[in-house]
Amino acid sequence: MNLKIRLATLEDLDQLEAIVNDAIVSMNEQGLPQWQNGYGPNRDRLTEDITCQQLYVGMLENTLVGMAALVFGTDPVYTRVDGQFHPNSPLAYLSIHRFAIDRTLHQKGLGTAWLRTICHFATAQGYTDLRIDTHPLNIGMQKVILANDFSYCGAIEFPIPNGERFVYQYLMETPEKTCH
Repeated sequence: MNLKIRLATLEDLDQLEAIVNDAIVSMNEQGLPQWQNGYGPNRDRLTEDITCQQLYVGMLENTLVGMAALVFGTDPVYTRVDGQFHPNSPLAYLSIHRFAIDRTLHQKGLGTAWLRTICHFATAQGYTDLRIDTHPLNIGMQKVILANDFSYCGAIEFPIPNGERFVYQYLMETPEKTCH
């Protein structure tokens, strides 16, 4: 699967909102509390991400198939991990948030391929520490994360209802890519 990555534009907003809304419905159908009851990404959040040039889209041929916010810096919630990130971690890192794919394509492996594309892009830009989280019940996303060589580092709690998340790290410079 040959996915390309580019910055999202305001022209992508309707498609991105549709992907998010589909993801919200899909998670609800699976009984996942993640992104439910108004706590998922919305048009204003996506617009802000686009304006800040931190929202990226995945393109398969000429079709927008995925999105993710790539946020550089220290995520305040990640500083309160019940566990530990790798001791050789740099002070600043790239967090992957608002990860979603177009579920209408029904392509097996699209989520794994999209996260792999993001990881290759980020490391090519010089980022060596990538972090991502998902709800403990979101087994599908956990499989996508682990398939891309991220290591489980612990649990965090976002200050929202059902805010518990498992957090993972991909540290480029550590051969064993494990958390201690």
